[in-house]
Amino acid sequence: MPDNENMLPSITVIIPVYNDTARLQLCLNALTKQTYPSEKIDILVVDNNSAVSCEEVVAKIPNATYLFEKDAGSYAARNKALAYDSLADVVAFTDSDCIPDSDWLSQAVAVLMRSTTIGAVGGRVDVFAANSSASLPELYDIVTGFDQKGYIQKEHFSVTANLVTRKDVLNAVGQFNAALKSSGDKDWCQRMVKSGYDLVYCDSAVVNHPARDSVKSIKTKLRRLYGGFYHNHKYVKKDKLFTPAGLLEALMPPVNYIRKMRSMSARLSLSTGKQIQLACFFYTMKLYTLGYRVRLMTGLAGKVERL
Repeated sequence: MPDNENMLPSITVIIPVYNDTARLQLCLNALTKQTYPSEKIDILVVDNNSAVSCEEVVAKIPNATYLFEKDAGSYAARNKALAYDSLADVVAFTDSDCIPDSDWLSQAVAVLMRSTTIGAVGGRVDVFAANSSASLPELYDIVTGFDQKGYIQKEHFSVTANLVTRKDVLNAVGQFNAALKSSGDKDWCQRMVKSGYDLVYCDSAVVNHPARDSVKSIKTKLRRLYGGFYHNHKYVKKDKLFTPAGLLEALMPPVNYIRKMRSMSARLSLSTGKQIQLACFFYTMKLYTLGYRVRLMTGLAGKVERL
């Protein structure tokens, strides 16, 4: 990254929010503490028709602008911001429930500026527990959380919780597909890669995400996620999750998560007993998604919850 601050590109940070004002405030506070020059940062917060407006919270941040998008979906909200007149040369995406490290933007932009062939940078997303004695739901969320390095290197996408790109790349690739209720980040990144740009992982560009701490919150997350998958399957593109083979696979033990748990056992201080409990919890939640998929397909799930 250039030493001269005047040579640094300006950045627009885009944050969609839906009924999450308390955590949005933590995110905005973290963005005010960036090591990147504050005069180079603008923040666009897009309220996706929340029950209670976050406009007053946004108004307290000097470089933040409040926008409103009535159409449901985080990708519609992000597109609202992308259509904003004063979009900067660099565009960074994060979520209202994320807390960026103080050098998040500095680290990401340093990598992005290495070459014009780099179209976007995806950084690390650390899922953290409230304290050192993580509950079973928190451990589940940590182990099954965002494998950004794997997503980028194997599947060529980064989640929008931590994605930094350039305005010219967005102009070339286009906006997010707002018809998608899940995996719009995957769709956009893969379109970008097909357009000839590189997607690069940056381990030092970190945002933090609090782990869900109850079975209820884990189930809510899964219903929202699979509800989005089913919307995509029904209205956009067929998904193998809702085929007989996909449903049958849900009966199989969650081997990949168990392997990942074992590789993280020392860092998480997991005893053998706790590993067995967590493996059982993985399988229970996998069966829960199977039941929810069947309810979606048979029309028994009722209204799909918002992402």
